[in-house]
Amino acid sequence: MDIVVLNGSPKSKYSVTLHYAKYLEKKFSQHDFITHHVGKKIKSIMNKEGSFESILDDIEKADGLIWCTPVYTCAVPYQLMRFIDRVFDEGAEERFEGKHSTTITTSAHFYDHTAHNYLKGISEELGMNYLDGFSAEMYDLLEEEKRENLLKLAERFFHHIKNDVETKREFMPIDYEMESYEPQGVEEVQSSGDYKILVVSDATEEDQNLKNMIDVFKKSCKFDVEVQNLHDIEIKGGCLGCVKCAQSGECVYDDDHEEFYNNKFKPADGIVFATTLKNRFASSRWKLFYDRGFYNGHRPIHEGKQLGYIVSGPLKQDANMKQILKGEAEVGMINLMGFVTDEPDDSERITEQIQQLSDDIAWGLENDFQRPFTFLREGGHKVFRDLVYQMKFLFTQDHKYYKKHGLYDFPQNQYKQRVQNFFLRILFAMPGMKEKVKDKTLEYMVKPLQEAIEEN
Repeated sequence: MDIVVLNGSPKSKYSVTLHYAKYLEKKFSQHDFITHHVGKKIKSIMNKEGSFESILDDIEKADGLIWCTPVYTCAVPYQLMRFIDRVFDEGAEERFEGKHSTTITTSAHFYDHTAHNYLKGISEELGMNYLDGFSAEMYDLLEEEKRENLLKLAERFFHHIKNDVETKREFMPIDYEMESYEPQGVEEVQSSGDYKILVVSDATEEDQNLKNMIDVFKKSCKFDVEVQNLHDIEIKGGCLGCVKCAQSGECVYDDDHEEFYNNKFKPADGIVFATTLKNRFASSRWKLFYDRGFYNGHRPIHEGKQLGYIVSGPLKQDANMKQILKGEAEVGMINLMGFVTDEPDDSERITEQIQQLSDDIAWGLENDFQRPFTFLREGGHKVFRDLVYQMKFLFTQDHKYYKKHGLYDFPQNQYKQRVQNFFLRILFAMPGMKEKVKDKTLEYMVKPLQEAIEEN
């Protein structure tokens, strides 16, 4: 069999993830593996027609395809996403149709499920038969049990190819056609300088709906609003995964990104991301901007800001994308006030929803509001907490921040709770005591809450 490996890592042959594919190549030497380093070579692929066509030719001839990529900000690196966008832009879906595909990723298991969902959705849009893939931590390949699991998945994948197994589609096709949004009679509100709102947009000339929605938001907001288009910011390239920023807190690139972050993004009290959905994500330009923010590490430096999303496109049809947006907000400890899309076939209703989002963000700022976090925050935080602590020799800036802000909230550090648990275990082990306590369990559970109500 001929297997194409699309390596999405910008680190090329030094990619951790790629070594999982290399292990399969060694163990299944009867098959031919053809690797394309699309992450490293994305600029030449985009600029040279022959490079792109050569990859498509190999895919068309192949029996199977492996998406091999690290997880960057809940999905795949910008570089791989840019390649995928070009496939759809060029109408090259038929080169993938009927092929079998799977995914290998490496990460700290921080929103790796959304990255896999994204690649599964893309594979299905390309007409491929997708087999759920392998999500590894960086050095799982060193463990025998993990290696065996990887080999079993590969055997299953080759079985699917050999028998041309038709897999069930999980994600429905998405219709990106939206009715024109034409706002009428929107009066401009007199704004004050009490708070600063920054709208970060990836709108192009073709994104008229998005531009109209941004204009209505700006007119409706009671505070000063600045609109920044990402296409007007010099961003020389995607995150390289070099991790040099982990100790310095500075990116190796010399462009506008860091200056924009420090002078526009950080000082803003409220942030509105305005984007157009495309190919099961926002634009690759938006992903480029987001990935490059990695020099801020795993630190919730935007804690307390108010956030809203203005989206042109069928967000209701893309639950995975919506979870990514919610997760990024919660892990960043930013208060998400809501989404507005141009999905309603009613311009007046869209205008009302934009105005409501403006009012909600203003209210959140005036009242210093923070909605309670969910598992999206708590789970993500614990993954980052453990990662930073274990690798504090590398993530020095993160480590300093976590210590200073009390983010090392390990259960082992809760000494009062540990002492209480020690004596309670002894008490519960006494003959007859367990039965007595069991009868009053519900009463004991609510007693602290009753006391809190009485005292406050």
